[in-house]
Order: sequence, then structure tokens, then C-alpha cells
Amino acid sequence: MPEFDLFGFLLLAFWAYCIFDVIRTPDGNTENLPKIIWLLIVIFLNFVGGLAWLLLGRPRHSDHPSRFDIRSAIRRDAPPPVAPAAPAAAPPIRDDDYQRKRDEAIRRYNAEREQELKRHEEEMERRARELRQREQGTSESS
Repeated sequence: MPEFDLFGFLLLAFWAYCIFDVIRTPDGNTENLPKIIWLLIVIFLNFVGGLAWLLLGRPRHSDHPSRFDIRSAIRRDAPPPVAPAAPAAAPPIRDDDYQRKRDEAIRRYNAEREQELKRHEEEMERRARELRQREQGTSESS
């Protein structure tokens, strides 16, 4: 009949407690590392990982509810905290301002586009002149 190993059982209970404690901790409330990393550390490093979790990773502030914390039971009945006021919204854009700015942007775009097309046409004409000069130069030398 196998002997009952009390020390092994206590280590297993400690390890399971730490795993469930990491899982119960809300995302973003852990110290030093993300929650998933703490979970992997506790699972793979057993006692050392659990000890590291309790000393370095567990949230230190009182907002983290503990199963045996009487304050958390009292806080559940308290009204929810008041949300901070939303920032003041920008004044609404009037339709005439929007239309004026839109028309101005379209005019600027069209003017830039026309300048670009004009530069492109000038470049094409310059290349055509160069090509004609080359063709005339090669036909005269032949």
C-alpha cells in the first residue's frame, strides 16, 4: 500500500491554488508580466513558479478580490463608481463651412493635377524633340 505523502499533497495544493489564482486575476491587473506568461510560469515551474507568482505577479492593490476577503463582499453591494465625464465634443461643423472647405480642396486638387499634366506633356514633347533630333542626326550621317 503506497504511503500518503503529506508534503507532496501540500505542494500539489499550493500549485493548484496558484494556477486558479492566476486564472481568476483579471487581465491587465498582474504585476511585471502579462497574465498568460504568469500562467505558463506557474504551470511549468511548479513550486518556484507559484512562489514567484505570489511574490512578484499577484496584484498588490485592494481591488483584486480574494475569496476570503470580507471587504470584497461588502463592495459588491456598494453602488458602482461614477464614470468620469466624457470630454467635451468638438463644435458641430456647419454645412456651409464644410461645403466651402470641400470646394476649396477640390479646386486645389484640380490645380495640382493640371500642373502635373502640363509638366508631363512638356516632358513628352521634350523627349519627342530629342528623338527627332537623334533620328535626323543618324539619317544625315548614314
